[in-house]
Amino acid sequence: MFHLLGIFASTKGMGIYAFLFGKEVAVALTWPGIALFFSGFWTRLIMGAGIDLDITPEERARRMAEEKAREEAQKRKPSEEMLSSGRYLEYGELDYYITEGISNYREKGSKTFEYVEFLYVENGVRYFNRLNWTPPKEMILYKENGQWYCQTTGQERERVLLPEHLEEEKDELEIDKREYLEQAIEYRRIVPYFVEIPSDIDESEIDRE
Repeated sequence: MFHLLGIFASTKGMGIYAFLFGKEVAVALTWPGIALFFSGFWTRLIMGAGIDLDITPEERARRMAEEKAREEAQKRKPSEEMLSSGRYLEYGELDYYITEGISNYREKGSKTFEYVEFLYVENGVRYFNRLNWTPPKEMILYKENGQWYCQTTGQERERVLLPEHLEEEKDELEIDKREYLEQAIEYRRIVPYFVEIPSDIDESEIDRE
């Protein structure tokens, strides 16, 4: 649009093109400019289609679920019971695997939820990716003396509350680190930079963010 407006103005002896190159040269740039535009547009179209076709249906569904999870997390609020009792100042909340790939987390003292990605479980510790951070940060969930704690890299740990259903069902929903990495390779999922890759897995096969 900018190019076409510039050419149109050049035919009247006005515009930046006419000012820089003169009216005759500016008019002569009309078709080369249009050809350059369509060349770039076609290249972008082919690249976009190639990238889209290269994504597996499973990964496409996962990305859509992530986007939906972010929207839902932004809409969620602590319960009235939490706010009225003041417990939100003492506890955070974590609800993961609400549906496949969807997890919500609220820091202690915050009234808003964020979407976090559950990665894997290893030696009883559950690992998450806090996507709202730049760059994303690792968060772990573990239980100590009957109390659940979350700790983000570089931050103090905090007590968190988990929904009751996770106390019984979580073991059936979780995967270990090896299965997580195998799925990442198979479905070409991006693995956070902070996840250490075992020596017997070819790191060149892992897509990093």
